Parts: sequence; structure tokens; C-alpha cells
Amino acid sequence: MIVRAAILGGAVLIGAVAVWQPLVGRFAHIARLEVAEALAAPRRPPRAKPESAEAFADSVGVVVHLVYADSAYANWPHVKASLDWLGVKHLREIAPLPGNARIEHVHAAAEEGFRFTFLVLGQVPLADSVAALSAFERAHPGAVAAIEGPNEVNNFGFAYKGRRGDDAAQIFQSDLFDAVRGSPALTHVPVYNLTSWPDLAGKADFANFHSYAHAGAQARATLLGDMARQQVVMPGKPMVLTEAGYHNTIDAGLWEGVDETTAAPLMLNLLFDAWAAGVSETMLYQLLDGYPDPGGKDMERHFGLFDNAYRPKPAAHALRNLLIAMRDSGTAGVQLGEARLLRGPEDIALLQLSRADGARIAVLYRRAPLWDPDRDSPIAVADAQVSLSAPPGAGEAAIHAPVTGSRTRAGLANGTVTLPLGAAPLIVVFRAKH
Repeated sequence: MIVRAAILGGAVLIGAVAVWQPLVGRFAHIARLEVAEALAAPRRPPRAKPESAEAFADSVGVVVHLVYADSAYANWPHVKASLDWLGVKHLREIAPLPGNARIEHVHAAAEEGFRFTFLVLGQVPLADSVAALSAFERAHPGAVAAIEGPNEVNNFGFAYKGRRGDDAAQIFQSDLFDAVRGSPALTHVPVYNLTSWPDLAGKADFANFHSYAHAGAQARATLLGDMARQQVVMPGKPMVLTEAGYHNTIDAGLWEGVDETTAAPLMLNLLFDAWAAGVSETMLYQLLDGYPDPGGKDMERHFGLFDNAYRPKPAAHALRNLLIAMRDSGTAGVQLGEARLLRGPEDIALLQLSRADGARIAVLYRRAPLWDPDRDSPIAVADAQVSLSAPPGAGEAAIHAPVTGSRTRAGLANGTVTLPLGAAPLIVVFRAKH
């Protein structure tokens, strides 16, 4: 986790209007940590994936620790069942060195069609890591989706080639890039930059950052601030977000968490806002609560989409339902154009995507505060009426509520659909007339 200094002032974006608010409460300085930076939204980086619902679904990955032999990750059949149920195929793991514990599980995952962003550790000789990655790609063609430079180098004393600190990390990143490009097995694999705080430039195909909204805040402000800093050090590069998420530790840890129920809409909104801002890939941290924590005070043990007994939390249910709604139904149809927002609350956001079967996906969500860190409790968000004008040629609309899992059909009265929108996002799927 990257630790940041607090900013003792902030603004909240309501639509496109910045509204300055007084900061009150014991967590106010954390909840507003980087909100002011959202006022200067960064230029959208180039997209490495097409603008489609399927590309959005495939951009979602999850951090795993299959090589943690003393954790819940050590039970590969349970982990695989969790991943299969969730519907995520892209995993982030440390580079597959032959001596790693449970390395056979990493190979088993590749055999099952999972693709990896492999994180290269600075403590391991670079030649060993590149040799292991090359061998893995030869054994499982296509399984190495990306290679990532060292993780959060500000958190330990990085040393390389007689140098220490930032300079050493940047030299390592440059050598990593050159070594990957020099490997016949890996020359096609994209290289992600290292991560650090403050942000460091590095030789890479993609800028790379971690982003954690604190105290139950909506993710957008923190995302935009983090992206703006990335664009300073890595201008013109497409971006990936290799760690992001919410933990479920209440009133404990480095920063305030949220309850499991509130984490579900917050996590979905994080994915929507990251994609809308131009992030090409988002890795959620993490799949499991790897270790038990009966006292509930160790935040590092509560970021999982599943708990320590492989029980899916509400966020896992919401993500599964979201991915199902986004993916091609397999029934070809006329490609529909965009819907139009006719009415909605000031805090509404609309993300539109096309689907390969011709459907138009309209994601409706709200950026209203959902968590009160001073009271350690959710904030109720009253339903607001939202009206959408259907795309020309649309004959029907299906309303997916990923947080609850419900799905209903809506009539198009005069070519519009009207529905109540509260704290949880809704996905409207328009299909062409038969």
C-alpha cells in the first residue's frame, strides 16, 4: 500500500461543478484526501483496448497470491472455483520462479486459461526472473499477458547495481524492459512501469499506478489525482491500475474501511470511473482474505472479494453480475447508437458501451457519498428518478441491478425508459427491434 500525506482541504464535484465544503469530523482530512485534484481532470490517456462492453469486462482483473503456501490461496481447487464463479480470467501474481511455493498452482491456472500480469521482484536477480518468465510463456503460450516492474519501491530500500532508492529502481526498470524485449519468448509482451510514491518515470509500454480511496470515499477524485501525476512522469502512455479496492476493517487500519455491503457499489463505481477516465486495465485488490483475522483489526486481511472461507462477499456477487451483463449474448443484432440522459440527479454518471451482439449498454451510477467514517455507518441515498431516451431502433430494455442480482424488463414509453436510481448502479441493456 502506498502511504500519502493528507491534504487538509477539498472540493466535491457535483456534475461538472466544484462545490467547496468545510471539512468536519475525525476522518474528514482522509475522506477528502485528494478530492481537490479532481478539479483538474487529466487528459484522457490513449486506450489500449477497444471501447466495447466486452473490452471493459476483460479489463477487470484480480490480484492473487497463489504462492502463499500458508494462506487460503494454497487450496487451488477452492481458488479456481472462486475464480470460475466470479468470471475473471486475468490475474496478477509475482513472477513464476521455479522455487516458489505452490508454483504448480500457477502452472495449473495457466493450463485452465487464466492469463497473468507477472510482477517482477527487485530482490530477485533480474536474469532469473526473465528466464522464468520466458520458460513460463513457452510452456503456456499466451499466459503471460503483461510483465510489471517492481512493486511500491518507496516502501523498502531498493538496491540495484550499487545504487539505492529511486535511481536504482529506475535503472532496474530500464534493464527489465530491455531484457523482455530481448527475449524471443517475451518480445510481444507489454511491460508495465514500476509503482512508487511519489510517482517515478520508467521505461515501459504502460504507465502504472495504485489508487485507494480512503475512508469510504467514492474513487473518482483519487483516481483523477493519481492519473494526473502519472501523466506528468509518463506522458502519452496508456495507463493500467494494478491495485485498487476497499477493505472491510471498520475504525481500524491505516485508513478507514467500509462494511461489506457498502463496498459493493463503491467497487463497481471504481471500475466505471477508471474505465471512463481512460484506464486500460484495473486489477482489484484482492481475490481472497488470505489469512484469518478474528479481531477484525488488520486491514491487510480484509481486502478480499471472498472471505477466508471462500465465501463471496457482496462485492463479489456484484462483480459477477456486472460481468455477465457486459458480455455478448451470442445473438447477433443491429448495432444500436447511444442513449441520451433526459433527467437525473446532479451526482449521476452515465457510461455507454456497445456490445458485440448489437446491444447498447448504458451504465447509470451515482457519485453521492455512501459511507460516514465518523459514525462507521452507511449513508442512505434516496432514489432519484432517471429518464433515458432509447437509441433509435431500440425495441426493448433489460434493467440489470448487479448489486442485488435482479433483472427486469422495461417498456419504452414514447422511446424512453424511466427508473429509480439509488446508491447502487443500474445497467440498462437496449436491444434492437425484432
